[in-house]
Amino acid sequence: MRRVASGLVLFSAVAFIMCMIFQSFHPLIGVLRGGFEGAMIGGLADWFAVTALFRHPLGIPIPHTALIQKRKNEIGKQLGRFIRVQFLRPRSILDKWRAMGFYGHLEKWLLADGSVGKLMVPVFHYVADWLDQQAEKGMDQLTVARIDEFWKSQNLTTRLHSLVQHILTPERREMGIDRALAMADDFLDNKGDAIGRYLASELQKSGKPIVAGFFEENWPGLKSKIQAKIYRARDEKDFPLRLEISKIIGNLICDDELVSRIESGFFGILRDPDVEKMLDIQIRTQLEKGLRGLSNHLRTHSNDVAKTLENIIQQIWTRWMNDSAFRSRVERGTESLLLRTVRRYSFTVEQYIATEVAEWDGEQTANLIEQQVGKDLQWIRINGSVIGFFAGSLIQLGVLFAAMTHG
Repeated sequence: MRRVASGLVLFSAVAFIMCMIFQSFHPLIGVLRGGFEGAMIGGLADWFAVTALFRHPLGIPIPHTALIQKRKNEIGKQLGRFIRVQFLRPRSILDKWRAMGFYGHLEKWLLADGSVGKLMVPVFHYVADWLDQQAEKGMDQLTVARIDEFWKSQNLTTRLHSLVQHILTPERREMGIDRALAMADDFLDNKGDAIGRYLASELQKSGKPIVAGFFEENWPGLKSKIQAKIYRARDEKDFPLRLEISKIIGNLICDDELVSRIESGFFGILRDPDVEKMLDIQIRTQLEKGLRGLSNHLRTHSNDVAKTLENIIQQIWTRWMNDSAFRSRVERGTESLLLRTVRRYSFTVEQYIATEVAEWDGEQTANLIEQQVGKDLQWIRINGSVIGFFAGSLIQLGVLFAAMTHG
């Protein structure tokens, strides 16, 4: 289109010269001369206007030209603000979200047979290929030394200790003690006699028949006494056995020095040369074997895994989303999350656009925009030549008519 627009201006210039030469032969040639003169001027004016947006016409630094290159940063800011104001308005997005009927489309897709499989089978194959690549690369970088370094750099012991302290509050510790005592009581009820016979037989084997006989004879009474203490510990919150258990657990949870000694001792054992060498080999071997096994399973049974996953998702959806109250809560929660996300990140989107445009090269930006809208810009030039032709022709026709009227 650029060649057409430039050719039209060039044709107008040649035709204008020809009309000037031959205008004395007929008055209408003067009208054509005025039309081609207007077409030439209109085409040149629009060429200047279009070119001035992107660069200096003919390379001459005329004021108020190459506007996009000079005002690139302002354009980026205005573009980001326009997108935020016009496209990221929370109320508008919420209205479109509701009008879209997202949950209806999602339900229709989830409950259709094979829908999840169509999505997940390619994902499983991709994951399987990635696992094969990791197994082929080898796991030389995964060693006890690296694990130790990562563990300490991330301060995982302190984090885990804090997490345990947060989870095992005094109330939860008491609940745990109740459950442990109940389990111990049930265990003695079900396995107590077997334990007594086993211990007596072990004493018998060790060459202590008298002690074995005495233990077997007195074990039922000892078991009853133990269960009586467990029962009291379950029933009485200030019973000494219960208090002692609670104290021991509290000390284990809150003793930072003990946790530090456990960490040092554990990694001290792992960093023993023989142990470390054995573990490094085992870690690499078992991890590589596990990756290849998982990859093969995903690739071979991807359809079965996808079908199982689809059934689980459909059961969960049918069970929970058919409850109108639960579905209403989910919808309100989703809409609230959507609005918070838009409000929180709309300015971030605006700043991102402005920053990205600011990093672009001015000339490249101008060329990119010109390529996107170049065809329409050339039509502006063509229209300028056409409008100029008709305007010039009408003016000359008016002049000719006036001369004939007064003549």
